[in-house]
Amino acid sequence: MIRSAWDRRVAAPDDAIAHAHQTVRGQPVLTTLTVEVPREHNRPARKARVEVRRCPVRLSPKSDCYPHRQPVDLTLVEVWEPHPPEGLEPLHWLLWTAEPVETAEQAEAIVGIYKRRRKIEDFHLTLKSGCRVEDLQFETPLRLAKMLVLYGAVAVRILQLRDLSRQQPDVPCTTVLSDLEWRTLWNRHS
Repeated sequence: MIRSAWDRRVAAPDDAIAHAHQTVRGQPVLTTLTVEVPREHNRPARKARVEVRRCPVRLSPKSDCYPHRQPVDLTLVEVWEPHPPEGLEPLHWLLWTAEPVETAEQAEAIVGIYKRRRKIEDFHLTLKSGCRVEDLQFETPLRLAKMLVLYGAVAVRILQLRDLSRQQPDVPCTTVLSDLEWRTLWNRHS
């Protein structure tokens, strides 16, 4: 699944060429959901009531520009907040997926997968910035893979500590770390 960045050309049912964003907006609402929108920069956390639409489409690349590309069948899922709070941008996601989306439950599953993207992005940022894996200089892919496994576990623990400190700031770090782990960290940074 990926988020739609461009309004792609699609083959409409009558063999005409249409655009994906307009096509999915013209579909009936499959389900309505409440989506938790986390706090971000100067925007408060909130709950958004969204409409979910879906539309199976065939992406049709321009044959004159891309003669070797074939049409691709995907489903575009639109998650749209028709009535956002005053002064806030509406939540609006357009998601391409190869997964089947025929029912409300399948649409909810797609939305659930996409909501997890922030944790995945945080994990990669922690690997890059916190663990500085880009600074690792290994001669073979196997050595790099072994270090990524090790640093991946470290990145997960860092994120656990961060989330715990945000949700329950008075809880001790031993909720996540063993006695030996926190003492080692303490000595390393003392």
